[in-house]
Amino acid sequence: MLHPFSYSREWMTIIDHTIWHWNSAPMKTFQTIDEIDIPALADQTGKSADHVHLAVGTFDGLHRGHQYLIQQLMNDAKGDNGLVVVVTFRNHPRSVLQPDKCPKTLSQWPLKEQLLEEQGGDAVVGLKFDREL
Repeated sequence: MLHPFSYSREWMTIIDHTIWHWNSAPMKTFQTIDEIDIPALADQTGKSADHVHLAVGTFDGLHRGHQYLIQQLMNDAKGDNGLVVVVTFRNHPRSVLQPDKCPKTLSQWPLKEQLLEEQGGDAVVGLKFDREL
């Protein structure tokens, strides 16, 4: 069972433990995977380019489970001074694959981007989901 936790840009409390995080550099946002220059991102953040911790998902609404997953990723990255990158979609994949079964979007891209930035990773990739992808 996940326990409730609260978050802000400066701190996060998870399961009765406080984990402090502070981004010295703002999270970078990219529109494609090809735009990410891992060595440059590592230089900008002071982290290792040899270790990239990646989460891929729709992350619509960025609920507690999503937040917990990203925080676990960040905790894992601390162990090897790795980068944390979240890959998500600007539109729901079902809007292309099953438009008649697509759930209502809870957070449009600008809000989703902001919510992901508040989680404190190093980069977010907001892909436009289409049949070509």
